[in-house]
Order: sequence, then structure tokens, then C-alpha cells
Amino acid sequence: MVDFIVNNGPFIKDKNNIQKILLTNLFLLIPFIIYKFYIAGINSIIIFILSIISILGTSIIFDYIKYKNININKYYKDITFSIIITIILPCNTSYIVLLLVNIIVTTLSKFYDIINIYIISSFLICLFTKFTNNNLIYNNYNIYIYSLLLFISLIVLVINRSVKFRICISYILFVIIKLLFNQSISEIDYILLFMSIYVIPEFKSTPNTAFIQIIFGITIGILTIFLNIEYIFLSIIILNVVFKYIDINYSYFLAKY
Repeated sequence: MVDFIVNNGPFIKDKNNIQKILLTNLFLLIPFIIYKFYIAGINSIIIFILSIISILGTSIIFDYIKYKNININKYYKDITFSIIITIILPCNTSYIVLLLVNIIVTTLSKFYDIINIYIISSFLICLFTKFTNNNLIYNNYNIYIYSLLLFISLIVLVINRSVKFRICISYILFVIIKLLFNQSISEIDYILLFMSIYVIPEFKSTPNTAFIQIIFGITIGILTIFLNIEYIFLSIIILNVVFKYIDINYSYFLAKY
């Protein structure tokens, strides 16, 4: 969600605005990470510290080796990455897996800027953590507090035009419909709702056509009924590729509908 294309679409047009949006995102994420620390305790704090070390450290080392220059203003995205990963991951995440995956994915993102680093890191970390733990343990949140934080985030991001809101809303409406059919909200649903605002609508890897965005959000919503969390991550990676291809090749035709 926090990667922006400078000259594409009706969104952000200059680097100063991008910097402002990144800072806004960081500000909005602070209540989430504090609440995560409160609910999950010391494990989440360790995950955050290790994420900062591995992600920010890799970026700084890469920039120093390649550009011989370190500009602190470039690393807001890496700090945001660390916060989002901490919020998404289970509290029994393997620390070794966390470090290795973050270093690899952060390095790859320097060469392939279009990838959704949040989804790819989350998928790989959860997948390999499950090899060492039978279950991924997620925390249950207070639905009222979490809903309020999500609502405030969505409103601010929509006003700032820094989120593909059709993807967010189509997924959230699907969750509401699911709840109307007496399906209770689970620990995974809290994570997915957070991801529907901060992770899934990432600008570069998702479609730009309005109609395709809606179908994309609904498709992800349907898959969440049938799949475990790590396979949901994998499905989103695959859907990013499929829907981006459709968007690039058939957007003119679909935009008529």
C-alpha cells in the first residue's frame, strides 16, 4: 500500500507528496503496533526489533555499497515495512526465518520494485515457521477498538488518495456479508482486514481499472473462506500477477462496463 508510482493515475504526482503520505502512513500505523505490543507482549516486540534490524539494515548496507550514500529520508518505507510485518505475523514466528526472509525479500525489492514485499515476506515467514511449529498462533483483538482504528485509517487514506479504496471496500463488504450469515470473526479475519487497507491494495502490484479492482477484492474475500492464512498469502501473490496481467491487456475493454 505504501509504494507509489510518481507519474501514474490520479494519485500522487510529486516526491514531496509521496514523502508526506509515507509519514501519514507511519502515523496511522503507530496505534496498531502499540496495540499489538499490548496484546501479544514481548514476542511482538522482539519481532519488531528483528524486523527493523534486518529490513532497515539491509537497505542501508545496499545503498552504501551501490550508491556510496545514505539518505535517512529514503527509509520511511523500510520502517513501515517493519511495522506491517510485525502486525501481520503470528506471535510464534521463527526469529531465524524472520531475519533470513526479510533480508532476502528486501534485497530482491531493490531489483524488482514491482513486487508486493509485505505479502511475499508474510507468506515465506509463515510457511517456513510452520515447518518448525505445528500451528501459527494469532492474537484475538477487541473488535470495537480494531474496527475504530481500521475505520480511521481508511478515511484518512481515502481523503489523501493514497489507497485503492475499491479493493478495500469490496473486501470489507464481503466480510460484513459473511458475518451476516452468522460466521463469527476469527483471529485471522483481524489480520486480513488490516491487510485489506495497508497491504493488499499496494499500488504497483494491483490493477488500476476500477471494475477489476472490485473483482480482485471480492475474489480475495471468497478465498479467505476456504484457505489457511499462508495459502491466502500465496493466493494474493498469484492473483496480483493474474489481475495485473488482465488490467494491462484488457483494461480498455473492461473499463466500458
